[in-house]
Amino acid sequence: MLKALQLAVAVGVLVLFWMIYPGVMAVFASGIAFCYIGAALAAAWDRPLGVWLAFLFTLSTFGFSAWGVYRYLDNGFEYWSGNFPGWSGFYLPPYVFLAVALGAAAVIVLHALSWRWLLRPRRTAAAAG
Repeated sequence: MLKALQLAVAVGVLVLFWMIYPGVMAVFASGIAFCYIGAALAAAWDRPLGVWLAFLFTLSTFGFSAWGVYRYLDNGFEYWSGNFPGWSGFYLPPYVFLAVALGAAAVIVLHALSWRWLLRPRRTAAAAG
């Protein structure tokens, strides 16, 4: 479950970057997201470097996405109505920030619970199966 959720968060970061960045900035930000996806795939294949890189990407993803949620709340975004006060329609990016933050938090908790896999991915995986 950890591996699948981590990959889903990495893809969520890519989607988030495409939603919030225009043009050339989206291309550069996508490069970072593709590095995160690559690290998540390497972690899924129990590569030690991939496990650690994916964990570090997840930590930074949680920090930045939680900060994004805070910024939306600080600017008056109302998650219950789906927009800012006085605006009409539904604004999606704050919900993607929230989903990525919650997913990254869950991955961090799962990493903490499976600390042996974080320290020795191949040996623990081989012993388990």
